[in-house]
Amino acid sequence: MRNLTAILCLTVATFAEKRNIFTFSDRILRNPKQRMLKMKHLLMIFATVLIVTGCQTTKDASNLATIGVDFKFEKRHGCSPTSPQFNISKIPSGTGFLRFAMTDLDFTTANHGGGTVKYSGSGKISEGALDSYRGPCPPVEHRYEMVVEALNAKKDLVLGRGKSTRTFCCR
Repeated sequence: MRNLTAILCLTVATFAEKRNIFTFSDRILRNPKQRMLKMKHLLMIFATVLIVTGCQTTKDASNLATIGVDFKFEKRHGCSPTSPQFNISKIPSGTGFLRFAMTDLDFTTANHGGGTVKYSGSGKISEGALDSYRGPCPPVEHRYEMVVEALNAKKDLVLGRGKSTRTFCCR
């Protein structure tokens, strides 16, 4: 346990130093005790995030189905929070929700979000249905991958997964 604490402390210290977290109140944090207190607070936040994200993982079903994903970007979807319409096929029985996540394959650090929608029995997901979606907004053509997962009613088991890639250009 002590080694884990040391590793987390070092990780937080490195992160804080690289992000200049201490510089905003430099004159207050010149005191080593105050600096250590700030470090402990950052460590607590980091550990909490680590624990919460580790607890929220969903497991894949042993018979994970491959689902079909089809969508088309229109010009109006650029730089917009309105998601395109999706047609999802081969949705496994027992599906309660469909979870969407979009990644820019040419700029992977951009977060385009997605969303989770209740599965109504139809694979047609209407335009604008995703609540945390951020549309593509590249200066030049980029490739976007949409991953869709079929989740059970408790959202703790992935029953199926599919993905599709489309290009979008430009702002």
